[in-house]
Amino acid sequence: GWDVIALDTNVLVRYVVRDDERQAGAARALLDTLTDTQPGFVCREVLVELVWVLAGTYSFAAPEIASRITSLVMSACPRRTA
Repeated sequence: GWDVIALDTNVLVRYVVRDDERQAGAARALLDTLTDTQPGFVCREVLVELVWVLAGTYSFAAPEIASRITSLVMSACPRRTA
């Protein structure tokens, strides 16, 4: 069977914003564990909340939010296991 890791907003915010190096490192370490047999999952509510936090709390403009989310998705794509 597949194990899926549900990623929450706090993990994604720490990874994207990197305003706390310890927590950002922990978020990166978690994302690095994702594979095609143990993928991560982000529900739509978490994605919406991530956008809301980046815009409201961190005052990111829409293009910056889009860029950061694109980078997040590209970096978190499952790594193939041998």
